[in-house]
Amino acid sequence: MFDCKKCIDKCKANCCFLHVFPIIWWEKNKKHARNVTELHTLDDAKLVLTKEMRCAFFDKGMMGCAVYQDRPETCSKFGLIDQLPCPWQDKDGKLRTDKETKNILAQADEMFKKMRGEIREKGKQYTIGESENR
Repeated sequence: MFDCKKCIDKCKANCCFLHVFPIIWWEKNKKHARNVTELHTLDDAKLVLTKEMRCAFFDKGMMGCAVYQDRPETCSKFGLIDQLPCPWQDKDGKLRTDKETKNILAQADEMFKKMRGEIREKGKQYTIGESENR
């Protein structure tokens, strides 16, 4: 069975690269966001970018989610559905080979680059000033 804690030492919570959140969820939880450098609005979602290109809710100290109990549905399904595969283990909990991991990471990187580009083209952008960063 899939279990994030199984390989946290290997992946270092690398799954926390998701940046798109439903607007309603973002408005409720944005006070917990860290190091936000850009916000983009598109339809009913927010693209939230940080300097490290990690989730704005990722807590380095605990190697996990600062809003875990109220995380978005996308995050709770990570690794469990084909559209959001964990690079290090499959949905049955079997560890992936190095080749499989590299392939999934490359595909995810391309998908997010494309998505960020499309949102930047179509969306309304707000660049956050240094004084507003946490």
